[in-house]
Amino acid sequence: MQEKNIKYPTIYVKNFAKIKEAEIELSPFTLFVGDNNSGKTYLSTLIYGLIKYTSKIIYDIFEYTDEIKNSEEYKKVINLINDIIDKNEEVDLTLENKEDFIKLFNLLLNSYSSKVTNYIF
Repeated sequence: MQEKNIKYPTIYVKNFAKIKEAEIELSPFTLFVGDNNSGKTYLSTLIYGLIKYTSKIIYDIFEYTDEIKNSEEYKKVINLINDIIDKNEEVDLTLENKEDFIKLFNLLLNSYSSKVTNYIF
């Protein structure tokens, strides 16, 4: 049997709390290990907040400016959403589709990072 290459969502953090830069793949079990006062709790809280409040963050914080609406990430996702709405049925997203959503969300997080962190913390 061929082993599937599973790719989990990845969060990229830069200049967050005491973390200069990190790339974290969020598998079903993710463990943070490090010295005391190194940023593990802040990072865990950020990830928890993003998971728990994603829809609220999208509706309450992100301003869909022309810069966002003109981005390739937004165009790919909005076209996919419109296709799903037109079909009016459940759709299985491909890995590429999921990555497009993640790219858009990362673009939004990067553009509105201070608003998001203020909202979560």
